[in-house]
Amino acid sequence: MKHPRHDRPLGLGEFLYTLEAQLASLTSAEITAALLVHAQRLPAPDRLGFLGIFTEAPPHRPTAEHTASTLLRHSCRTGSTP
Repeated sequence: MKHPRHDRPLGLGEFLYTLEAQLASLTSAEITAALLVHAQRLPAPDRLGFLGIFTEAPPHRPTAEHTASTLLRHSCRTGSTP
């Protein structure tokens, strides 16, 4: 995926930031419609994998505060930094 203003691939961080912003601007019905359109375009071998994103537990997305407190607890328990 090329960035519209640049002739380079979109980095993961920028991709996720842009995706999150776009999803936040859509209604639930619009997100559902977009997912269904995308699903219709999937080749047969990719369909089970696509369904899997809805049956797996969503990944925990730690905040900076959570990450800092986790690192501090780890270093206190082990006497070292990770």
